[in-house]
Amino acid sequence: RDHLYHQHWHRDAAWGRQPLEELLSVPSNPCPVVPAGERQELRVVLLGRSGAGRSATGNTLLGEERFESHLASQPVTTTCSDGRRHWRRWCVVVVDTPAIFGGSQWDKHNEACREITHCIELSSPGPHVLLLVTQLGRFTQEDQEAVRGVQDIFGVGVFRHMVVVFTRGEELVGGSLHNYVTHTDNRALRNLIQSCWNRYCSINNRASGAERDQQVQQLMNKVRETVRENEGRYYSNELYLDPFLTEEKVRYHMEKAARPWGVLLDSLSYRRVLTKSQGCDCCPGELLHVHRLLGTAFPLPPPNPPLTAPCCFLGPCCCHREQSSAQPLCSM
Repeated sequence: RDHLYHQHWHRDAAWGRQPLEELLSVPSNPCPVVPAGERQELRVVLLGRSGAGRSATGNTLLGEERFESHLASQPVTTTCSDGRRHWRRWCVVVVDTPAIFGGSQWDKHNEACREITHCIELSSPGPHVLLLVTQLGRFTQEDQEAVRGVQDIFGVGVFRHMVVVFTRGEELVGGSLHNYVTHTDNRALRNLIQSCWNRYCSINNRASGAERDQQVQQLMNKVRETVRENEGRYYSNELYLDPFLTEEKVRYHMEKAARPWGVLLDSLSYRRVLTKSQGCDCCPGELLHVHRLLGTAFPLPPPNPPLTAPCCFLGPCCCHREQSSAQPLCSM
């Protein structure tokens, strides 16, 4: 119950208030020992809303046009894919994703569960860094929904491995990114930056030549800084630890994250506790009331023998069976 409570509380609170919840997340895992002569993998996952510039940022990182990226009225990226490049002592694995984490056409579609499963497969055993891509000056409600979706799938602890990347960095002109982030009146953006331990950078995906190389250097320095702050550990959670992960398991995980109180109330142990506290094993009125408020289901056994009174509150209840005058119907 405590775990579900804290998870539910954090979804509605500012992203910056997370020290207690981080203790509830699955701890990060150390990188495996790499044999001499081989490069260590550095796994980076690109996240964000549709049109923010995820694929273009991935192409800048890789130094080639690996991911399809162009202006269109519909999302261009429809499936997860990866690309690799060597950078210093690492083999950098960049995973590009569609807008599957909320605020897009993927919401409530089976394709979202399939692509989330695909993303986890490509970034297993876990990403070292997650780049949340957003446009400079346009952190919208859709961006916020994407952040919540990422949190629902990966958990609160993922912010320790996250960097916010602002595309269209060329629009800063004479200003600085630090001043923009410090003085923005977008509270949601400020909370997100705080949750990411103030890790952010800008990028100009239209740059070329030496300017493009400089962009890659700056972004990779931020990635390396994040890896160093996490002592070289990659992030993991129950989905990454499941050797037999399926789309159905991902769907259940998403539903559980979306309505943690509903999952708690649907548990048999909790129903027994609350029913017993009502002093009535067959008509837990308060529990029915809570379920109605939350829109969750609480199955009741069919009445037997037939009812002699109208159904109470949400439906038939075994307390409405034929009873003598000495045993009145329980009131709700």
